[in-house]
Amino acid sequence: MPLPEQSTFEEFLQSLTPVRPEVPNDLVAAQVLPAASARDEGNLFVEAECNIWYRPCAGLTFDALVTRVQKELAGRGHKKDKSLALCIIAFFALDRRRAEGAVAAFNRLLGTIGECDLSQFFVTPIKCGGKIRTFSLGPFILGPANLTRIEHRSKKAGSDDYFARWRHRLDDHFTIEREVVTIRCIGIPAIRDAIIKDIEWGSTARRLWERGVNAYFHALAIAYAQEFWEAFLSAQHLLIAAGSPYIDERVTRRLTPADMLSIFRNIDGAGFVAPIGQDFSVLEMGGFDTKIPRVIDYLHEQFGFTTFKDTDVHHSLRTFTLFVSKAKRHELDARSGEAFLHYVIALDLLFGEQEGATASVTRRAAVVVCRALGMTLPTTQKLMNRIYDLRSKYVHRGIEMPSEEIATVARVCTEVLFALLRYQQRADQSKTIAAWLKNLDYLNSAIDAGKEISAVEFGALGIAMESSVTVSGAERRGHYGSAIWGQGARARCQRRRPQPLTAMRTY
Repeated sequence: MPLPEQSTFEEFLQSLTPVRPEVPNDLVAAQVLPAASARDEGNLFVEAECNIWYRPCAGLTFDALVTRVQKELAGRGHKKDKSLALCIIAFFALDRRRAEGAVAAFNRLLGTIGECDLSQFFVTPIKCGGKIRTFSLGPFILGPANLTRIEHRSKKAGSDDYFARWRHRLDDHFTIEREVVTIRCIGIPAIRDAIIKDIEWGSTARRLWERGVNAYFHALAIAYAQEFWEAFLSAQHLLIAAGSPYIDERVTRRLTPADMLSIFRNIDGAGFVAPIGQDFSVLEMGGFDTKIPRVIDYLHEQFGFTTFKDTDVHHSLRTFTLFVSKAKRHELDARSGEAFLHYVIALDLLFGEQEGATASVTRRAAVVVCRALGMTLPTTQKLMNRIYDLRSKYVHRGIEMPSEEIATVARVCTEVLFALLRYQQRADQSKTIAAWLKNLDYLNSAIDAGKEISAVEFGALGIAMESSVTVSGAERRGHYGSAIWGQGARARCQRRRPQPLTAMRTY
């Protein structure tokens, strides 16, 4: 269903601009592309973030627009990751045809979504040396990299120099190649021809376009990399049951240096090459040497936390963080159901009672996070009930969790964690979790009865009045959890253009 022809959408979309206004006129900035490390012929530098500007209007926020675009993408069979939605909004901000109608122009942009071919090659650092023969495994071919096929498809995608520059990373390396799959992709050539023909080289708008295209295909490659590994595991189920050796995808995908090479072809006669990977030549690994101390400092500065103590509150905090940590590790290992289950277990152990019902857990969790999530208490309780219904479907019927539901319960657990940290900062040795739960029940009943609750009362229990601010700001943009960083690549290589380094799970 296209964006509605409503004055709210029209007014909001008309205000979008890719260039910082000289006179703000109540325009506010929204980040569409984060800052990124980049490489140019071996040199590293940082590309600044890219923003667009818009005029707030009643009834529609920028986040709501992003969510609506994600819904539109899903409805058209396109991946709906937030990063993809932001790229598409960035493309629209460059469209000068909005005088004819902004909503109509946005729907035309979404209307360019069509089918294209995706080739995926996971190239490992293992040299075959004539000792590994090529063999098939369901829709996969395993063995030395097929250089002829990679070169041909790269050129068909419009990247004439990719193969020449990176052949040394491919030659005789053990590779898992997936058969070509048909996917949904936005019509970049049609958008380019319509909206950037008059944009000057070197301008802010041109930079937004070029970075947006790279970011779009990069995000699309990461989204489909998950499907690659799911299909690879699925192809082995019957063989494993019959006694075949098991190629553990969790081990394979962590090999370094390695690349997931994604080649997009037949996009209105054009294409894109997007390698993503990790490389010890950039000894970064997520910047652990700076990021871990930064989090430690944040916990100390914001919550006075240095170490776990022998108190009732800290015992509960330790247990809660243990299961949230397990959930995140399951999530990184692509065990989505177990990740979801461990997030819910963390909530159960904190908010439940020995003989308590699920209802008490959902009510208590809801009152802790409703304001941080920007929801009413009844709406948040419905959300928590849905989470527990999904938990039951997974436990009793084996129904796997959609990624957006895992993101939801992860967000709930993050806000609960910060509430606990604030509470432990205020609690003395005599305070107990039982007392905290009792006060949460009181707040729940008081809100249901329509009583006014002061910010001081909420604050005494560690409850945030708005979304929690985290150490890096990444969580505010919805990116929770750990990640391995490594060398990614730009697509459709052109000489001497920067090659972005990518944040990624271990693909």
